[in-house]
Amino acid sequence: MIHIRNLSKSYSGNIILHDINLDIMQGEIHGLLGASGAGKSTLLRCINGIEQVSDKSRIRVDNTEILSLSPAGLRAFRKNIGMIFQDFALLQRKTALENVLLPMRCWRQAGAKMRARAMHLLECVGMEEKAGCRPAELSGGQKQRVAIARALALQPKVLLCDEATSALDPATAKSILDLLKSINAQSGITIVMVAHQMEVVKYACDRLSVLEHGKLSLTDSVENIFLRQPAALAELSAHADIALQANETGFIITLADITQSAAVLCSLAKLANGKLRILFTRSDSCKTATVVHYTMAAPQADAMRIITCLKENNIRFQKLAA
Repeated sequence: MIHIRNLSKSYSGNIILHDINLDIMQGEIHGLLGASGAGKSTLLRCINGIEQVSDKSRIRVDNTEILSLSPAGLRAFRKNIGMIFQDFALLQRKTALENVLLPMRCWRQAGAKMRARAMHLLECVGMEEKAGCRPAELSGGQKQRVAIARALALQPKVLLCDEATSALDPATAKSILDLLKSINAQSGITIVMVAHQMEVVKYACDRLSVLEHGKLSLTDSVENIFLRQPAALAELSAHADIALQANETGFIITLADITQSAAVLCSLAKLANGKLRILFTRSDSCKTATVVHYTMAAPQADAMRIITCLKENNIRFQKLAA
């Protein structure tokens, strides 16, 4: 669906994106995760053909090489791309219905049929009763629902979401993510979602790309990435302070099957002669699984036996620096 090759972008000599190679599949919800300044939003704008990129860059969306399009061709291409933003970008003097109608009017579509479609879209996002309200009369979540309806007005094949929930409270953000997941399931639209919050991508996305300082660190299923716990996630995570005692070794073990936990912890406790300490537990609930991470400490004298046991049982682990 979306194929990016050798994508590089710089502003005034500052490299923003460097040699990005990425494939986003038809019908998936794909997350772009990274700290502020990692290049996520710039990458999203490149997919929409908004940014000028290096000559060797290639971007193909739905079999269209967008970098070779004429201005008129690029404008026509953007009919197939919907976009929603953190700040909603609604016209304040227009009603919810008029905001949804705006893309259709820009393409000279009008009449009762288009009005009926706009009302249908408002109904789909749960906003039909607010059709006559202006943005000032709506809550943040309601504004984003109107923005989603507007983004779908021209029946796009791709929906780009730039921090679409970061300005919302957690409950409202979840309701917007539920709406996007429902739209994806019902229509098969491909969704690319920029976020810097791991909870967003864990809850909504099928696959995830992690960006660090303008470079693509890795791409995989959300479950696999949280299983592997790459270093790229460290700066995005809130870690508890780990206080090891003298002559202790620390570990983080990661289990994909929560039913394993009791047996694994029991085995490790025996190897540590009952002196295993669980310091911190975190669970990452993804769309397809719950991944559990245990941070623990054991006597240094038992560390090698524990490492051998973990390796023999193919349990992912990380030994903590002293």
